[in-house]
Amino acid sequence: MTASEWDRYLPLAFSEYGYGNNNEAARLFGGISSEQEVNTLTSDGAGDTDAREPHSVVVAHELDTVLSRIATCVIYSQDRCEDSKKITEHFFPWLDTIDCSLHEKRHNKEWTKGGLKPGVAEVIKKHNLVEFHAYNFSMALFNELLAVVNNETSQEG
Repeated sequence: MTASEWDRYLPLAFSEYGYGNNNEAARLFGGISSEQEVNTLTSDGAGDTDAREPHSVVVAHELDTVLSRIATCVIYSQDRCEDSKKITEHFFPWLDTIDCSLHEKRHNKEWTKGGLKPGVAEVIKKHNLVEFHAYNFSMALFNELLAVVNNETSQEG
């Protein structure tokens, strides 16, 4: 598909269960319950009768809700299993230890970004701005949690 086709169809795409494909963080942590609104939250109105600017008050409020809720979480990153293990063991010592070798065996496939046609990545990002901001915020929080764990561990030793 071309970038313009992605731009046209992505806001309209729903699973067989009625779930959209965009702004998953808003779906999980946000305050908007309408699946269509979440799916088109940062769209420019392609295929949507209620066109909104990507940085509108609605998006800003929803992003604030999402980030404030994520801020109360302990973040786990599959891509950084050993660091996630440290964080989990520190904040949830009663849980079983994470076996990172299981993750590596299951997810040892190389992912390349070269398969997208020109402009498609930018279109996907436009339709998923809340998701991208939530991911970046989550990874910053993950790094802060890891710093806390490392600092407390070094003070104990």
